[in-house]
Amino acid sequence: MQKIVKYGLESRARDLKRQEIPVRDIARILSDESGQKLSHGTVSNFFISDIKTITGLKESTARLKEVEVRTTLSTIEKRNKLIEILFNLAENAEHESTRVNACRVAKEVLESLDKRTGDIPSEGQVQINIQQNNLTIEEKLKEYRDAGVFDED
Repeated sequence: MQKIVKYGLESRARDLKRQEIPVRDIARILSDESGQKLSHGTVSNFFISDIKTITGLKESTARLKEVEVRTTLSTIEKRNKLIEILFNLAENAEHESTRVNACRVAKEVLESLDKRTGDIPSEGQVQINIQQNNLTIEEKLKEYRDAGVFDED
């Protein structure tokens, strides 16, 4: 364990470094304040180790963000496909109740997708109601495709 860490001087060492004080002077200041003998090499090694740790954390964070983006894109693609299937079911269903249920589930998937992407609608904001508008299912599909909700294959 490094002496600077052992004596709890990490924050003070970083503060002095931010003030652009030379390493030899930082070693002297820390030695005086702590009552412990700290060489400029000890201080220098601490800063080198600190930089390596920070660099490693930044690289890990970047990798995690990349995985998160890939996962989010995969989820969006799967939900878009599901929405398309549900609209096709609603369009081709023989019974009104099947069409209504397919639209209801599509609405739930759209709201879930909005929450996943950070565009969280207020309760009931996403509306697919085939009885309250004059659009046919095909027109509704076109409207959503044009809005970029999902792509045509």
